[in-house]
Amino acid sequence: MDREDEIEDAEETEVPLVPAAAVGFLLYPWAVQLILAVPPANDQGEAKPPR
Repeated sequence: MDREDEIEDAEETEVPLVPAAAVGFLLYPWAVQLILAVPPANDQGEAKPPR
């Protein structure tokens, strides 16, 4: 197997970007709502001083 065969194999297995972009576009609002509803652990509001 030479280098050209490897390149041709890689070109044949490309992921179509249009369906992936459509899925991302549809899931984006849900992801934003989830992040706003459940903030990350390092962003839970004002820091409390250690006791």
